[in-house]
Amino acid sequence: MSRPHFDEWGERYLDTDPASRTRSPAAVKVPSGAFRDIHDAWAGELAYDPARLRAPVAIVRGEWDGMCPDADARWLFDALSASPMRRDVKIGRATHLMHLEQNRFALYSEAETFLGGDLEER
Repeated sequence: MSRPHFDEWGERYLDTDPASRTRSPAAVKVPSGAFRDIHDAWAGELAYDPARLRAPVAIVRGEWDGMCPDADARWLFDALSASPMRRDVKIGRATHLMHLEQNRFALYSEAETFLGGDLEER
């Protein structure tokens, strides 16, 4: 992420919490439920059974994503056995925060292609 982009985004993010600038350092207060889900998943306790998903699924991750290594993505991909269509897309030169990085347009393109439903035509 470029510094000017990060600086502008950071200020706007702080604006989402009226009390953010009363903290030192300035910080946005967020629910911790997602962290609990991550902790549980790392312990092998998912909030859902991937084998029961019957919808198309796209796993989109970054080449430099330390949160989703290849082995984890492969496990999830294989576990989604009831899904009629599965995709595992790795975007080059991107991290777990690719939606904030220069390659975010590759993420957008993958999402649009998947949601547009024209994958079967390829």
